This record gives sequence, C-alpha cells and structure tokens, in this order.
Amino acid sequence: MEVLNKVKIMIVDDDTTNRYILKKILDKAGYEIREATNGEEALKKAESEKPNLIILDVNLPDITGYEVGKRLKANPITNFIQILSISSYYTKSEDWVHGLESGADNYLIKPVDSYVLLAIIKSMLRIQNTESKLRIALKQAETANIQKTQFLANVSHELKTPINVILSALQMSNIIAEDIDMLDINKKLNKYNHIMKQNSYRLIRSINNLIDTSKIDSAFMNVNRKNVNIVKIVDDITLSIASFVESKQIELIFDTDVEEKVIACDPNKIETIIFNLLSNAVKFTNPGGKINVSMFDKEDYIIISVQDTGIGISDDNKKKVFQKYQQIEDALHRNREGSGIGLYLVKSLVEMQGGKITIENNCGQGSNFIIKLPSIILDESEEKNKENIYSDYLDRVNVEFSDI
Repeated sequence: MEVLNKVKIMIVDDDTTNRYILKKILDKAGYEIREATNGEEALKKAESEKPNLIILDVNLPDITGYEVGKRLKANPITNFIQILSISSYYTKSEDWVHGLESGADNYLIKPVDSYVLLAIIKSMLRIQNTESKLRIALKQAETANIQKTQFLANVSHELKTPINVILSALQMSNIIAEDIDMLDINKKLNKYNHIMKQNSYRLIRSINNLIDTSKIDSAFMNVNRKNVNIVKIVDDITLSIASFVESKQIELIFDTDVEEKVIACDPNKIETIIFNLLSNAVKFTNPGGKINVSMFDKEDYIIISVQDTGIGISDDNKKKVFQKYQQIEDALHRNREGSGIGLYLVKSLVEMQGGKITIENNCGQGSNFIIKLPSIILDESEEKNKENIYSDYLDRVNVEFSDI
C-alpha cells in the first residue's frame, strides 16, 4: 500500500466502532488521523488542525453533517478541505444530492469497503492538490497584475515630467520666434515647433490613457458627476475636431433630436469617451467616407451614436475590441497604429457612469458604437460642492486629436 506522509485526515463520527474501523484502515495506509465525535468539535478542530480531508458522518448528535459541510465550505480557513460524507442509510437520490449541495465532495454508504474508501480518498486528494496549485497560480497572476499596474502608473508619471518640460520649452521657443524679423525662418520655426507640440500632446494622450487604465485596474478611478448639458458637450467636442477630420477627406456630421439634455455625468470622462470613439472612427475610415455623431433623447436615458463607413468589425471581434491591449488586425500586418486601450477605456468609463455601450455593424461597411447613458439629475445638495470640471477640455481636444 502506498504511504502518503503528512496527509492529515479527520474522522467525524459519534460511533466509536465506526471510528475505530476507519482509523485502522487509514492508519495502515499511512495517513495521519484526527478524530471528532460531533459537529461543533469537528468545526473547531478543522480550523486548528487543517486536515486535508474529512470523513464526515451525516448523523451527528448535535448538528447534522450537512450543516457541518456548509459551515466548513463557507469558512475561508477551511473551505479547501475535501469532505467525504458517509451515511448508514441511503433511501433516496435526494439525500445524496443534498449532501453534495451542502459541501460534500463525494459520498459513501456504510458499511464502507476499504478498497473503495482508499481509492476515493486518493482521487479526492489528487483533486485537492490540483486545486491548490491552481490557487497558487491564480494568486501569483494577481500579484503580477498588481505589480504591472503599479509599474505602468509609475512609468506613466515619470514620462509626463520630461514631456511637460519640452512643452514649456516650446512655448518659450514660440515667443522668441515671434521676435525674429526673418519671415522664412519664422515660418520654419513655427512649423517645426507645431510638429513637436502635436507629438508631445500625442504622447501625453497615450500616457493619460495608461494612467486611466492603471486607475481602473486598481479601482482608484473616481467619477465626478455634475449636472451638465450632455448635448452641448458632445456637440462641442465634435465641432472642435471637424476641420481635422475634413482634412482627411472624411465628412463629419452631428445630428440630434434634442437641443438640450441635462444629466448628471462626468464631463471629462465624456470627453475621453467621445474622443476615443471619434479617433477610432477616423483611423478606420478611408478618404471619401463619412462619420455620423447622433444623439437621441429617450427620456429615461440618452443615446449617443458614433457611426462610420469604415472597415467594420466582424461578429467574432465585437467583444475583442473592448478588451485591454487588443487590436483587431494582426500586429505584424496592421497598418493603423494604436495602443489597444482606447476602446477598453471607453467601455470602462461608460459603465462607471451607469451606462452601456454596444456595437452595431456590417463588416466591411462600417461600425456604429451606441452609448446608452441614464438620465439622472443630482439635487442641489449633491452638486453644490462640485468643481467646474468642464472648463478647459476643449482646448486640450483641439491639439490632442492629432494623435490619430
């Protein structure tokens, strides 16, 4: 018989004879044995002794084996323990089902055959060993994910510092360029300064996306709601980048069935949502195409639609586009750049405000991203301390849209 060292088994039975028989079988197999005569004693010993497996009689003098099983599995200290329920009678299949639903991992009827008992115990211990390895792997993966998130946050903040210094230097360079009388040199300086400024803001946008992603992953992202006219916000963002979109020979149209709709939302996050959807639409729409931004008031909620005539998204890729660091095209053959977090941020920020985003598309003929936001209004007491967070985002959008 194979000897399994350091494997601890607890026998829970008020019958001395039954315990003696089970103990003799398990002793011979090399298991370390613990005993309990009632449910409460078993629960206490399970916490202190932490056996690998418990052979649990259904009929105990204080509480039933079913109740013991439930409490063992509900306790994070003991929920890893395998439970083998045994009973001196078996009349209905419901009894077996009841035992398994109460936390038992397997079931046996007395009198117990020693060979069957040992075979079942070995099988249950193999399952426990596999589960243990999976728990360890999951914990390691969670730790690695936390470390990665912290690393991204730290790197993102470190990258922003030199970029801000570059932008400050560019501002000074522009001031100096204005004092140069030579028109040709002045134009060249302004041209190259503008290129550097655009790409600096492009980096800042990517870094901000990384920071927002790390905040979401770490549950540190806050939603600063205030009552605002959502129609004006979306209209202003759309119009602010209209000239850029038109320079790509793409028609941009804004349409709404309501001129004003006040809801409680976070304007900065609405900006990020619309910006990323428009950025995505421009990336995948060829010259001569069209992008429609539409809004519909449904009283209890507002609909925002960003529809393009681009390449579209297949049904198989609908969920993939919202996953972090995912791109539809193969990385080696992709002709459109991107970090793969823009649409992940969109979905996260929409859901954080109680909304939902879906995709309607005809692959090869464009995509339609539809946002549904609840029409909720804050009362005066909730809104009076809200800061003016919708003050300067349009200035940022005008430049940041260059990152597409």
